[in-house]
Amino acid sequence: MSCPNLGLEEKRTPCAHCWLMEFVPLQFRNSNDPCRFIPLNERGDSIDSLEAAGQREKVAAALLGWLRATIARLEAEVAAGK
Repeated sequence: MSCPNLGLEEKRTPCAHCWLMEFVPLQFRNSNDPCRFIPLNERGDSIDSLEAAGQREKVAAALLGWLRATIARLEAEVAAGK
């Protein structure tokens, strides 16, 4: 939902400028949609891998879990002064 290109037929903003790139594994940063490869859980599931496995219904829950965990980790880092 935070993608500036969401819903556009042609990207107007390069993915390299997106804040999510810091979470994308290096080997996927040059992909068409690199944010689809962000590991969402300890198993390494990503939007791309879940959809490829026919588990599209699990994408929303995995993404929500990742967002909550990432926000909690970032808040803890800020509180610790990092």
